[in-house]
Amino acid sequence: MTLTVPANGDTAVATNQKIQVTFSKPINRLNINRRTFVLKAEGSNKHLLGRMNYSKKNRRVSFQPRQPLADDTQYIFRVKGNDSKGSK
Repeated sequence: MTLTVPANGDTAVATNQKIQVTFSKPINRLNINRRTFVLKAEGSNKHLLGRMNYSKKNRRVSFQPRQPLADDTQYIFRVKGNDSKGSK
């Protein structure tokens, strides 16, 4: 990953913020799903639902949560998996 929006540790993020992850290498579009891109509130096991899009040109995955995020809550956005050549 070369860039995340919001950045790790950002505070005062809008509750309707789209999460974006930009990769340095192409990724397999088939690996973009709810198991490989996970958003949850810190301390919770519940994955939040939303819409994901992939821009092959920009190597960017965008995730828009279905519901606004809660105020004063820390969230974890985890990306699991390897790039298209198997590198982590």
